[in-house]
Amino acid sequence: MSPRFSTVRGCCAGVKHPCAELLWQGFSKSELPRNTDKLHCLMSTPAVFADHLFGVDSYGYLRCLDLDKGERLWETLDATGETAGPMHS
Repeated sequence: MSPRFSTVRGCCAGVKHPCAELLWQGFSKSELPRNTDKLHCLMSTPAVFADHLFGVDSYGYLRCLDLDKGERLWETLDATGETAGPMHS
């Protein structure tokens, strides 16, 4: 689950996990990029590929998280064409 203004949680359900299971939880202070530790999607739907979770946050960062641990592996603004402004630093 990836709400914008509250704690992000990674849940899994499916073949590997028949029942929904909490895998990890974020501890962000807000949705501002400098204050997040996971992925805060607002308008986009995150996608899973192999063992990674990909998504664009509310400020245009494309981020990749380790699916099982929730650790942010990388982020970039290159994919969306956004530019870092005062709110991004």
